[in-house]
Amino acid sequence: MIDSYGDGRATIVANGKSGISVHNTAGVEIRNLNLVGDATSFKKRAGISFFADAAGGKELDHVTVSNVDISRFRTGIGIGAGRGSSGFRDVRVTDSTVRDNKDAGLATYGPAFDAEAPKYAHERVTLSRVKAYGNDGDPAAHDRNTGSGIVLGSVRTGKVQRSISHDNGSKSSAMAMEGPEGIWTYDSTGLVIENNVSYANHTGSRSDGGGFGLDNNVSSSVLQYNLSFRNDGPGYLVYSAA
Repeated sequence: MIDSYGDGRATIVANGKSGISVHNTAGVEIRNLNLVGDATSFKKRAGISFFADAAGGKELDHVTVSNVDISRFRTGIGIGAGRGSSGFRDVRVTDSTVRDNKDAGLATYGPAFDAEAPKYAHERVTLSRVKAYGNDGDPAAHDRNTGSGIVLGSVRTGKVQRSISHDNGSKSSAMAMEGPEGIWTYDSTGLVIENNVSYANHTGSRSDGGGFGLDNNVSSSVLQYNLSFRNDGPGYLVYSAA
């Protein structure tokens, strides 16, 4: 458990590194903290980083993050897995703010997706009452999308609920083939995105910049009871390249 002691929230100021880094470990609870990055962290690091790369390892159970405020990192909260490894299971992020980061407010990701033999790095991921805003994107990132509020990749079963994403993506690259979205998922299955608000999100490219999205390689998933308005792109996107 990583928590504040005494009255108020402690602030972790990360000098060129992640505020908190968790590697091949679970049974972790992080709560009641402010995390602030510097110029180097803004370019390279996640505020809270969870990463698994143990070959053939089983999924790591129980990760919770609650009541945190994370700003000035490359990604506010990053949850990832390397090639050939399993990721995290029973992940919950609640009542938290991820703001003014570069690539994304919150992002999960895993190995490249194989449509012939689908595998998903993470399982049972729930986001509730998360606020993601001011994650502007990287104008120099021409080979990938940046500037999303909340993006879930490589997840089997999960939910995003009662969350708000706004004013993201304003500095995303004009040269990139893809743009950001407010709240979206890709390479995932069994996702429910409901009772959220996504507005005033932007894109520097000619695509995306919308409110919500079910993107590449998403199956058995639902968008319902969401409010989307004043975005550069579509209110709701359903897309697959294949």
